[in-house]
Amino acid sequence: MDIWSNLNNSFKELKSNTFMILIGLTESLFLGMMFIFIFCWTPRLKESYPKTDTTEVFTLFMFSLTVGGSLFKVNFFW
Repeated sequence: MDIWSNLNNSFKELKSNTFMILIGLTESLFLGMMFIFIFCWTPRLKESYPKTDTTEVFTLFMFSLTVGGSLFKVNFFW
């Protein structure tokens, strides 16, 4: 397989289909915002509630993101 020809075909497809670019941009912005929220909110939770185990909260957030992405990929709701 020629990697450069595959990349070239992918870029041609992106140029012709702006909807794919918008989906990728929307997903990138959403996930970026979600990760910033998780990384900033977890230490604040520790300051407000010192007895809270922040590793469990962080793990549940990351697990929720993973399950949500998997459900969308499997087309569970369609």
